[in-house]
Amino acid sequence: MKTVVRKELLAKRDTISDEHIAVSSAVIKDSLFRHSDFIDADRVMFYVSKSKEVDTHAMIRSALVAGKKVCVPVMKGKEIIPAAIDSFNDIGSRDAFGVEVPSEVKEVDKAAIDLVIVPLVAFDEHHHRLGYGNGAYDRFLADYKGSTLGLAYGFQRVETIEVDDRDVALDGVITSEN
Repeated sequence: MKTVVRKELLAKRDTISDEHIAVSSAVIKDSLFRHSDFIDADRVMFYVSKSKEVDTHAMIRSALVAGKKVCVPVMKGKEIIPAAIDSFNDIGSRDAFGVEVPSEVKEVDKAAIDLVIVPLVAFDEHHHRLGYGNGAYDRFLADYKGSTLGLAYGFQRVETIEVDDRDVALDGVITSEN
């Protein structure tokens, strides 16, 4: 079931226009920057968006300008390593998944992160998320104590996500339709 939903929503996401991405991402950024979890956070871990995901590049730049400490995920094997960046220019290479990562990995202790911004393919009303299928974020979030928010287009909301004991629900999901 998860595979079917993932395939359908990724296909739908692949059809959205660059204009839709830009407009929706700007609305989502505005909502995120007004969200209490973001306002209260000193250190935020953002995913670095690729292809048709909600665009986090402007969010990362603005968070740095606003004085937030920012880190981004780097895959080491099957695990996520949070890596600090001081500027978006620190992101200078791509990993095996095509995701932009820092040229130099300055690891951050997970306990020092106040808020994790999580990518997703689909979500439901209980903030369960369907990711890309490798379980990296669920493993990372399993013992994480801070806040978690997903960023999504409205069409990524589904009635229910099939969950198991390894799946970690988010604290919230911000869409362009919130």
